[in-house]
Amino acid sequence: MIRSTDMGRTWGSPALLAEDAEKKLDFGEPCLLRTRNGRLIAMLRTEGYLYQSDSADDGRTWTPAVKTAMWGFPAHLLELKDGRILCTYGYRRPPYGLRACISADGGKSWNIQNEIILRDDGGTRDLGYPSSVQFPDGRVLTTYWFNQEKPGDPKSETRFIAGTFYRP
Repeated sequence: MIRSTDMGRTWGSPALLAEDAEKKLDFGEPCLLRTRNGRLIAMLRTEGYLYQSDSADDGRTWTPAVKTAMWGFPAHLLELKDGRILCTYGYRRPPYGLRACISADGGKSWNIQNEIILRDDGGTRDLGYPSSVQFPDGRVLTTYWFNQEKPGDPKSETRFIAGTFYRP
C-alpha cells in the first residue's frame, strides 16, 4: 500500500500488505474495509482460499496474511449496522455461484459452518466481483458478475450483472 497525504500529488513509501515467504501464493485484488473502530481488514484473493491481513495503524503495517476457511474469489467486505462483518465472494467451483460469510467478532473468525449461498446456478467459473450495500430495513443487496452459460454450447453464452437481496 502507498499513502498520500496531499490528495495524490506525492506518495510516500510503500507498506507491504501481504507476502508468501515460500513463493507458492500470489495475492491479488485486495478488498479493504475500515471498521467503525478504525481497524483495516484486507481480504486477499488467491486461486483458492481467501487470506486476511489486518492493520491497526492506518495501513502502515499489516499482520501476516492468514488463510481463512472461505473458498472463493474475489471478495467484498461490508460492516453491517449491527457491527457484524459480511464477506461476499464468487464461488468458482461447482456448483458455481456467489457465497457470503459473517464474522461476529470483528473479523477474528468467520462462520463458515453457516456459509450463505446467494446463488449456485452459475454456468461456469466466470463470475463474482461482488459489491454489497445494506438498506435501512436491514436487507442487503449484493451485486455481481454472473453467467448461466451451458459449457460447450456457444449459443448459451451470456454474461450479465445480477443482484440478490437477503437478510444476513
